[in-house]
Amino acid sequence: MAANAVSRNQFGRRCDLKVTKQWKWAISLVLSMSVLAASPGIAAATGKGAEAAISIYYGIKKGDTLYGISKRHYLTGDFASVAKANGLDPQAKLKAGSRVKLSNPLVLDYYTVAQGDTLFAIAGKYFSRGNYISIMMQCNGMTNTSELKAGMTLRIPLPAGERKHQVKKGETLFSISANYYKQADYIAAIAKSNGLNGAKESIKLGKTLIIPNPFYTAK
Repeated sequence: MAANAVSRNQFGRRCDLKVTKQWKWAISLVLSMSVLAASPGIAAATGKGAEAAISIYYGIKKGDTLYGISKRHYLTGDFASVAKANGLDPQAKLKAGSRVKLSNPLVLDYYTVAQGDTLFAIAGKYFSRGNYISIMMQCNGMTNTSELKAGMTLRIPLPAGERKHQVKKGETLFSISANYYKQADYIAAIAKSNGLNGAKESIKLGKTLIIPNPFYTAK
């Protein structure tokens, strides 16, 4: 698949998304965690007043290079930026088993279609209601659901653009997410990034799909 199937102009101003490679897991909101090598990890947002910076961690595999990682997740060869963000020598060899932090990636992952897969099922591996609640918390610098208070204004990350929500008495993050999380939006994002005509279009076994960051923040 051509790497340029996704362009930076496809995404408006958003919160970045933090993900792991397989999203059957529950997302943890701790400030640091250990993850399996070769799987992107989760980095918590820092600072309630600052712009949320949600990133993924990429586990280094044998043979990986900063250039290759940059091409894979940013669709550019700007490996120097990745090196700088991680305090690495741009020419240094990467150590398998270590990991690098990728801030605001354009592409979250690549998924190879298996027997019986549908866009609905694939979207469910990466995006879920529980995951979306974690994303909302991170975009708002929250580490605990008890921090939600009536009257506060939440940033609501959406594929179509960020919105604001003023919390009403009795609302919870779960009830708020129910108003905004629509799986169809994420199915549409995956379809668009891969030149597919919506969820009903059949996808070929073995095809590699780009999993876009629907909350990509345009620079």
